[in-house]
Amino acid sequence: MIKYTTIGKTEEQIQKDKDFSSFEKNPVTHDPRTKKQIKAYRDKENNRRKLIDTTRQWKKYKAALGKEIPSFETFKEHKDLNDYKYKEWESKFRSFRQQASEKLDNMFEDDKMSLQNKSGDIMLKEESLRTKGGGDYGVNWNIVKSKEYTKRFDNISDNPEANALAAKRCRNALVNRNGKKTEEIYAISLTTGKDVSKITDQNYDFGVKRTEKFTEDVNRAKEKGERILYIHNHPRGLPPSLEDLNELVGTDDLGIVAGHDGSLYLYSAPTTTMTKDDEKIAFMKLPWYSEDIKEMMIMGVEQLSETFGFTFVEL
Repeated sequence: MIKYTTIGKTEEQIQKDKDFSSFEKNPVTHDPRTKKQIKAYRDKENNRRKLIDTTRQWKKYKAALGKEIPSFETFKEHKDLNDYKYKEWESKFRSFRQQASEKLDNMFEDDKMSLQNKSGDIMLKEESLRTKGGGDYGVNWNIVKSKEYTKRFDNISDNPEANALAAKRCRNALVNRNGKKTEEIYAISLTTGKDVSKITDQNYDFGVKRTEKFTEDVNRAKEKGERILYIHNHPRGLPPSLEDLNELVGTDDLGIVAGHDGSLYLYSAPTTTMTKDDEKIAFMKLPWYSEDIKEMMIMGVEQLSETFGFTFVEL
């Protein structure tokens, strides 16, 4: 901010400045600009918005159609002319999105992660997204046993003991479930750096059924003001499911998914419970469709995190 000075100004200029700063002579509801200045500003802002929209559109088209889409400058020229070439790109992009939509519909109808209810308890079950059963669920020990893998836990919390315990429990889960399509879960306290509870004796495919004891142990720790970190494995290395994320709603707890392929995902609580429709909308907002289901799931969770205000990072 520059201090106002009257040095070098005439009385007429000084009075003009005073009038301009006066709420009586120049109220805030009055725009001091001329009509020409207002029009010039609006034209400038409209052009800026159009440029931003075109840039976003070009990125989406480029991601979907690849080398068929030229440089941004060339793309913009054709768009401004609204010529045959630009209309051809529009048509191909619409066709691409339609095909992607149909593939997503099939994925969500046939291979979708779903909540299963068993014996009155909620069971998290992830039906196979790659095959209808089977597959290789062996752990990538070259990654999991490395020092770099351990370092990925260093910044989970401000408690070094809790971070070290998290790394240990992830490895425990991977040792126990190596080559299997089953899961187990641990709850540790980020406050004390100690174990809270665990479920390691179940053998449901792609799921864990939380027991009454597990829930009671967690509630007891939370009554003491402790913050909980939930750790469970995913045989296919997929990111947290919708159900994993919703488990944290209303808490300040965190979750970690340890993939058998060496992947690690850290996540926090969404601001509100998310529905399957929310998840599908998130996928439809993606600029392109990938045949790699894992890549699609990661991008989908990233999109959800932006909409529902939670943290999601690959460690």
